[in-house]
Amino acid sequence: MVAHGRRHSPADINGAAFAPPSPKIAIAVAFLQNTLEQAMVAVFVNLALLLTVRDVAVPFVLCAVALFSIGRITFILGYGKGAGGRAFGMVLTVLPSLLFFVWTLTAVTLEAIS
Repeated sequence: MVAHGRRHSPADINGAAFAPPSPKIAIAVAFLQNTLEQAMVAVFVNLALLLTVRDVAVPFVLCAVALFSIGRITFILGYGKGAGGRAFGMVLTVLPSLLFFVWTLTAVTLEAIS
């Protein structure tokens, strides 16, 4: 995404060390950075849930992965429209991780007190 954009942009071909990025490259970099952050959270939370409640969580994790993908697509499509344009994609990306975190925390707490 960034490499392809740099290769096709005379203003960006020399890299970030030589000039500020064009708006198109800046959006691509911001999208990739946010995707990396969200992916790390999702991987750890999904893994924690699978290790905690095991087989019960598998279909939910599969749905969460699909929602993550749809969320990232809608996020980048709405990025140029500002915060409101990317909000739906962000919610689709974050909500499963948040719910799985609460589910994992609840399962661990119930296991500890029983």
